[in-house]
Amino acid sequence: MPDALTTAFTTTPAGAGAAAPTHFPSQGRIAPTPTAEVSVVLLVRDGAPWLAESLAAIALQTLRPRRVLAVDLGSRDTSLAIVRAHQQLRRAVPDIDILELPAGIPIGRAIDRAITSLPRSGATRQLAWVLHDDVAPQPEALERLVEAMLRSPSVGIAGPKLVEWDDPRRLVELGIQVTRSGRRIASPAPGEADQGQHDSRTDVLAVGTKGMLVDRAVHTDLRGFDESFERYGAALDFGWRAQLAGHRVIVVPSAVVRDACATAQGRRATGPGAAEVARRTRRATRQVALARSAPLAAPFLGIWVALSSLVAAVTLLVAKRPRQAWRELSDIGALAHPSAITAARWRGRATKRLRRDDLATLFVTPREAARTTIDHIQDAITPDTLRRREAAPTVETGPVGEESESLDVLPASLPRRVLTHPGFLAVVAVLVTTVIAWRDPIRAGALSPAHTGVAGGELFPVSTGSGGLWHAFRDAWHGSGLGSGSAPAPALAVLAALTWLVERVPGVAASRSPAGVTVAWLMFLGPVLATWSAYLAGRVASSSRTGRAVAAAAWGVSSVVTAAVVEGRLSAVVVHVVLPFVIAGFALAGRADGTYTATFATALATAVVGAFAPPLLAVSAVAALLLVLFGPGQRRVRGLVLLVVPTALLGPSVMRFVADWRLLLSGPGLLDTARVGPVAGVVVGQPDAPLTAWLWLGAPLVVLGILGYAAHARSRSASVGLWSGVAVGLVGLAVALGSARVVLGTAATGVGTSAPARLWEGVGLELWVAGLLVGLLAGSGAVLSGLRRPVRRRTLGLAVAAVVLVLVPIVAGAVHWGVSGVGDHLTPGQARLPAVAVEQGNGPLSSRLLLLRPSATVVDFELTGTEPGELLRDLDRARPDNSDLVATVAALVGGRQSDESPSRALAQLAVGFVQVVSDGNDELVRRLDSTEGLSRLGREDGATLWKVRPLPGAGAGEAAAAPS
Repeated sequence: MPDALTTAFTTTPAGAGAAAPTHFPSQGRIAPTPTAEVSVVLLVRDGAPWLAESLAAIALQTLRPRRVLAVDLGSRDTSLAIVRAHQQLRRAVPDIDILELPAGIPIGRAIDRAITSLPRSGATRQLAWVLHDDVAPQPEALERLVEAMLRSPSVGIAGPKLVEWDDPRRLVELGIQVTRSGRRIASPAPGEADQGQHDSRTDVLAVGTKGMLVDRAVHTDLRGFDESFERYGAALDFGWRAQLAGHRVIVVPSAVVRDACATAQGRRATGPGAAEVARRTRRATRQVALARSAPLAAPFLGIWVALSSLVAAVTLLVAKRPRQAWRELSDIGALAHPSAITAARWRGRATKRLRRDDLATLFVTPREAARTTIDHIQDAITPDTLRRREAAPTVETGPVGEESESLDVLPASLPRRVLTHPGFLAVVAVLVTTVIAWRDPIRAGALSPAHTGVAGGELFPVSTGSGGLWHAFRDAWHGSGLGSGSAPAPALAVLAALTWLVERVPGVAASRSPAGVTVAWLMFLGPVLATWSAYLAGRVASSSRTGRAVAAAAWGVSSVVTAAVVEGRLSAVVVHVVLPFVIAGFALAGRADGTYTATFATALATAVVGAFAPPLLAVSAVAALLLVLFGPGQRRVRGLVLLVVPTALLGPSVMRFVADWRLLLSGPGLLDTARVGPVAGVVVGQPDAPLTAWLWLGAPLVVLGILGYAAHARSRSASVGLWSGVAVGLVGLAVALGSARVVLGTAATGVGTSAPARLWEGVGLELWVAGLLVGLLAGSGAVLSGLRRPVRRRTLGLAVAAVVLVLVPIVAGAVHWGVSGVGDHLTPGQARLPAVAVEQGNGPLSSRLLLLRPSATVVDFELTGTEPGELLRDLDRARPDNSDLVATVAALVGGRQSDESPSRALAQLAVGFVQVVSDGNDELVRRLDSTEGLSRLGREDGATLWKVRPLPGAGAGEAAAAPS
């Protein structure tokens, strides 16, 4: 101990009349002297779990205080009894008093009352050491604080280093760090390992009341804590005013105090929760900054607080973190109490002696504040990073020889981490396989904006953009040709939004069909995106990256999605991408640790799935209803969200299902008019597959997926996830087997032909395969553990066999998908309208094109325009009356007599062009050449084009130029 400190505690001036110090050999030196005197102010409020250890820590101080004043703030537990009965403290500090205050008194007022009630003495410096019932100072804490306090007479307040209660090598607080705008900066971050990196810190703007050592003269000079901030923000305002009054506020890193953070973490039996405490503290911090800033700067500071809080909240909302966004937005509440801020500013004028600019070095710099804010936003978006950082080891291993050091412990570089990430490898593998499978369409330019996308199977060519799709969804009368008033599929709204985003890519908006380009890329990237979504969603069932990557690869190359791509089933491809998120979200909603953020995100994903596959909307509604009826507590509310929100988002489209139940059990692109496949193919997850030897390659995955459910669930949450997987799989298998036996109506199979249509069995297989993969993930833990730490040779053999049985079907499926590929099933969509017809088909005076395809017996005709027609095959519906069009075409093609000329009748139907696809020498071409009102424009790509003379006064605009 320095000589000054030794003198201060061992010398008694003559005539002081003070009793000689009493020494306790086992407890150190006692503190009362006429030069300096320390009194402990211990705040107690329902702190029984920590109070006994806190009192023992006070008794073990190497520099014992003169007295202890326990201030009870209306405790309802046994806290007072613990104070009265603590013999160890009474032996060390005989002078123990208790001050009982009413419950609910603010902490600042309680400290003021306690310090004021302390007896006066002849000591030059009377020091009050403020402690809480949830802190335990290290034995030398008080000695280090007093030593630092007496080193300079300008020091008025000193604070300790706060560390975690259970792990003293993790930091909690080392002074209060704020920006000029009152934004609290956690430096050090809570839970940061203490390696002495902050021990050079001395002068700070303020220190917390836990372990604060304050000179009683300073407390009197400042007139105590300001009444505007007595409950929250008291310590910051007290330290800020002390600095403005010319009293230094320092932090002493060598004085260590363990802190249980009972109030901040909401661990007390009474009082607000942790989130509410944090919100009120943030708001009070902003208010203190507004009260202590320059008067002219205060209005601009208020505007900055509002704008910065709003920007941070919007950023976190975009990152799907509404809780953190609400926490940031709550800072605006600091502006709601201008009278309290103004009163605090007025009271602070009496003690202000320094300029505010003199404290500039005590604030966090804007650069450091921005970097810390970005780190906090990253932690909120990726909480796994924060958890890994908090879980870092804090125990030093000690010195070792250089030859014993291993470079393997160095952190891997970012490229290496990415290239060795199992999820990334799974996505890349599926991407390579998909590129090989799409080799023929890619060579033909199917993905190029210069073409109109792809078509084939259930997928029809489309030539429109986001606006056309949106009008097809919103307009009461829509569709190609003469149009119809039938209710549109809600999937058009989703595709319109995606097309609008794709149109932002340079070159796409100017293409012939931005919607066709969007659909082509969706079909191409469907298996890749499905792999990515399955890997992310698999976190609910397993934390193993390797296991999730294998399951994701199996999902990405499963026969369900490859068959959907080959057959042009766009709806099934989109469902395959989104469905993993829906299943994971329902599992989270049924767990105790589920969040409303995940629930609302799941509801949105469910609405997307329901828009493309109405049968799965029915399944999700039943699952949500069961959660509402049988789920405990908050799970019922989350189930209600999953039941109501998807239905509300789909809106009037749901009423179609009420009017016609067949629409609920079908969907665009989800019909099958072919023969029913074998039951064995359904069981192994392969739709439309003949009974061949190749079919049985998927059998091991089915067996292992079922056996995986035998794994023991480590927690109730894991058990909920397993049962959810069982339910999903069984429902999917039932739907797949039952769909082949229910005829929903008829669907077109060619020009003028239809056949009985059933729900495609792949819809049920989506759920069946997902359920099997959940079981596979559940059992992957035991298999991977057997590979890492084999107990016996038999265990290792079984684990290796399981891995082989899983990988062989996945690799075989990927090879089969790559070799067979898309082939000629999907081809680049051909432009259905000539360039001149497209030009004349835009705008308010747009016209249609009559397309004629003559054959040996009949002439097939189609009326097309820029309005999109059906994108995917659906159930046959009653079509509007087109007798006038039929009569006009008959008169034009067959030369039948009519009351008016065919060209005039075509013009009345807004037909601006007629095109014949033929060799150019047939009778139909010659007849059209001689028809009044038709002007031949030319011939290109096997088609002859005529322009229809518009009606007089129709304002047809500029005449189309004949091609040269």
